[in-house]
Amino acid sequence: LMPGINGLELIQKLKHMNHLTAVPVALFSAKPLTETDLKAFDIGQVAYIKKPSSLDEILKMIHRLLHD
Repeated sequence: LMPGINGLELIQKLKHMNHLTAVPVALFSAKPLTETDLKAFDIGQVAYIKKPSSLDEILKMIHRLLHD
């Protein structure tokens, strides 16, 4: 868990910064997807990576985010 802010709040802040709106965002979490996480997809969340993940899985997701 991040101190002082949750992932959804961070994504909302990032997506309101004009110079960061095109930056892809991935949710990397040990928690299962929740309704809050699904809201993140609606505001710009583009990937969900479940912990633990192998390095190969993480690299594939990063590649997809950067090249799709």
